[in-house]
Amino acid sequence: MDLDMQSLIELPQQIRTSTISTRVRAPMCHSLSVLQRHYKLNQLKIVLILKTISHAEYIVAQSEKQFFVTTNGSFWSPLPVLSVADLELLKTDFGLFSTQPFSGDSGVVLVKHLTELHRLSQLVYFLSYRALSPKNALAQQQRFQGMDVCKAESLENYEFPPTVEHASDPYLDFYYNSKQDKNELELVLDPFKQLVTIKFKLLPQFVSYMYVKTRVYGWVYADQHFSPLNGLFQTDFVLFNGHTENKFWTQKLKEIDAEMQGEDAADQLILTQRRNKKEALENKKAQLRKQIKEYKDMVAQKEKEERERLEREEKEKEERERAEQEKAEKGGDEEKVE
Repeated sequence: MDLDMQSLIELPQQIRTSTISTRVRAPMCHSLSVLQRHYKLNQLKIVLILKTISHAEYIVAQSEKQFFVTTNGSFWSPLPVLSVADLELLKTDFGLFSTQPFSGDSGVVLVKHLTELHRLSQLVYFLSYRALSPKNALAQQQRFQGMDVCKAESLENYEFPPTVEHASDPYLDFYYNSKQDKNELELVLDPFKQLVTIKFKLLPQFVSYMYVKTRVYGWVYADQHFSPLNGLFQTDFVLFNGHTENKFWTQKLKEIDAEMQGEDAADQLILTQRRNKKEALENKKAQLRKQIKEYKDMVAQKEKEERERLEREEKEKEERERAEQEKAEKGGDEEKVE
């Protein structure tokens, strides 16, 4: 099953329940088609939706080992490829564990000749080394026909891209995923047994995915909110210190979960406030309708009483006139008799 361009844009948003802003999303279908023709690309996938503190968005598309980025949805440019020296320059202040958020200004210089696009490239390539795909899918490419449910629900049937050895540097080992350890991953099969998602516990925004019995698979990093939390939550001292106790690691994960729950709680608070406001408006609306009905009933009752009063007075007037007429006729008859 091959997806059309619009489906390729919508797919990562559905998997991660994230949304690309309308301004950026609107021209993407056309611009991606132009990009595909210009670079003669076989297949494109949206792999990253990163929301920055300036409310700008970085959208990254992948075709095999090439990555392209846009901030407006109309124009795409290749992501820079980093050397080991570039990674060393970024490592201290703008590495994978940096707490500094992305600014959304792709041209801002971070260190020496490296800009925020180089930092973005660092994140994208790091994620690509940790993205799982079905076994032999990359080698078979178009000949790959998917996996059935029995195979799809086991992590053993997925593989990382080929590793790059950098045993002398723990940071680069981690960056290139040299150990190819699956302990930080969690596989989830949806209730309908159609979609497999493999979550990376250190970075909740990042998942690998595959639709069962189809050729649709890939990975996506997608922020759900404009947030400064684009890094790996400062877990470097846990990952690279072999003497660190497991309870400290567990505590750090609990802190991450607590921070995520805090954001969820803030979202729920906003939803609750909106729901309460809506209920209050509905109550005011119902009260106003009740007052209008009571007013209409009161007016109708007064009009009815007024009609009844007028009818009584008219009847009394007619009776008086009839009595006076009968009296006048009786007096006339008496005069004739005399």
